[in-house]
Amino acid sequence: MTKYWVNIVFAIAILFLVNGCGNNSAEESKVPQLPLAKEKVVIADLEPKTSNTVNSNTPQASAYQNNTKTQAKIGKHIDLAIDDLPSANVNKKVSQEPVNSMGLFTIQQNAIKKTSWYVKLIFDNDIFSNTDYYYTNGSTIELSIPFMRTSPVNNIFFAPKNYDVEFCGFSITQNIYTPTDPDTESVLSGDRPFSSYLTIGQFREVYDLSKNIYLKSQINLGVLGPSSLGGQIQSSIHDIEPVGWQNQIHDNFIIDYSVQIKKGIINTSAVEFNVKGNVNIGTLYNKIGGGVDFRFGHFMPFYSGPVSMFEHVHPGRNIQYWFFVKSSADIVGYDATLQGGLFNSNNPYTIAPGDLNRIVYRASAGIALYYNNIGIEYEQFYLSPEFKGARHFGWGSVKAVIAF
Repeated sequence: MTKYWVNIVFAIAILFLVNGCGNNSAEESKVPQLPLAKEKVVIADLEPKTSNTVNSNTPQASAYQNNTKTQAKIGKHIDLAIDDLPSANVNKKVSQEPVNSMGLFTIQQNAIKKTSWYVKLIFDNDIFSNTDYYYTNGSTIELSIPFMRTSPVNNIFFAPKNYDVEFCGFSITQNIYTPTDPDTESVLSGDRPFSSYLTIGQFREVYDLSKNIYLKSQINLGVLGPSSLGGQIQSSIHDIEPVGWQNQIHDNFIIDYSVQIKKGIINTSAVEFNVKGNVNIGTLYNKIGGGVDFRFGHFMPFYSGPVSMFEHVHPGRNIQYWFFVKSSADIVGYDATLQGGLFNSNNPYTIAPGDLNRIVYRASAGIALYYNNIGIEYEQFYLSPEFKGARHFGWGSVKAVIAF
């Protein structure tokens, strides 16, 4: 009898062991046998599609986590496209790739809608053409400031609906004009009147990189006449003080709104061709015009990376240089530096509206050199006669740019 019960207990134990092994095999059969992959996929924080779980200690689970292979979907358990998988480091920056062997770089995602600091200094003078009359001197300081993006004045400026880069800031400009003989007290009829203006303005310039469009809007406020200090400035830079400033156009308030637009037609790192248009409305100028710009050399294309010089990538490698030619024509409705201001007609001498040349041509050529975030340009201008009896005229311009 004892032997009989021992046999029964032994049989039950064997059945129990066999049943346990079978259950383990069944559990293991539920683990997906996924093939090894060529690329590593991070599946942390992703919920499986089914309620079945995978034991992280099993070899199959390790293969699933580190070596999953997929084309567009990751099997039955993860209903996500490969492009939607989270990265192991979501803050990782995309590395910059050079556009060519120049070592110059395209705009990265972290630069989109970027506003940077820059200072632009422009000095114009007719001494570069060995003359001393008409547009005889001009100075402009332009400063781009990041916090100017929040200025409510920006609401009156034009901009593409989807722009990529934006610069906002303010400028100060003084321009001085004299007749052909500034050293006489007499009014020279048929000549240009003495005049000057001083303005402070706010601007906004934006780039649409996908459409190769540049747009700059600006509003200027200031004064035309003696309060602009044109006579004092010219006297300070001449050995012989001009005596004809007593005949200058009298004080007038200036408000001027301008828009410039450029569209890229050919844009490479060696050759570039743009068409452009401009319009001025206000108490200083009323005119509209357009033209073309052409340049060739070794440079970052204008519409491929206007903030490249602000990113300071690979110092010592970003050398740019180019030669350029520009041409434009303006239809002139009103010019206060010739005709006097709208709010004060009591001037010693002005050009009559009928004597104004309504179409004025302008052309220029020059050279530019940029090294990292510093640039300098020289441009020589030609201007057709602005009024009947006037001369053809030219002047030179030096521009320096520092970005930071």
